[in-house]
Amino acid sequence: MKRSKLYILALASLLTFFGCKKEKVPGPTGPAGPDGKSLEEHIRKNGFVKMDVYTKSSHGDDSLILSTEYLHEDDFTNSQYSEGELSRFYIWRLNTKNLTSISISSNQAPSEPLENLIFNLDYTLHDTLGNGKLLSLTASATTINESMEISDYSFDKATGKIKFNYKAKYQSSVQGGMDLTLKGSVEAALNEEIYLRKGSIIE
Repeated sequence: MKRSKLYILALASLLTFFGCKKEKVPGPTGPAGPDGKSLEEHIRKNGFVKMDVYTKSSHGDDSLILSTEYLHEDDFTNSQYSEGELSRFYIWRLNTKNLTSISISSNQAPSEPLENLIFNLDYTLHDTLGNGKLLSLTASATTINESMEISDYSFDKATGKIKFNYKAKYQSSVQGGMDLTLKGSVEAALNEEIYLRKGSIIE
């Protein structure tokens, strides 16, 4: 009799277990951007700097070896511009995956025509190429010596948005070293610097 009761209790437990429906548990949400919004919204608002790195193949053609992005910016003073006596603009972005950075600057206001602007590029790379090799360097380029070219340039003062494409060259200082060509695009939101002077009115 006791054994029959045990069988009945075991059967009831099994029916109860298999009859229960598992509730779906939502997965974890993605990380928020620096301003509390999603990372996608943050990038759309504050912009990015993208870079493709090429070297010459054995046939003399450009061969893509790396694509990287510099997206992160939580300090708005790192993307700014000013006009007048202290004309300039400055863009800085960070790749948080490998803590490399890029900056693009000019001592002219972004509202100037492209032919009047001088661009300076400073960047670091520290990326694996997927074949057991690591590309690591710090370098610079400028439009003064034609080691950098700018195209499709635009600046909207109403929104502070600046956009352009760039191409830069890296020449190795090591004998037999690898020369590189960098091609990329920039889209960033610049904040205007306001300099208060005696008697000035800021609207």
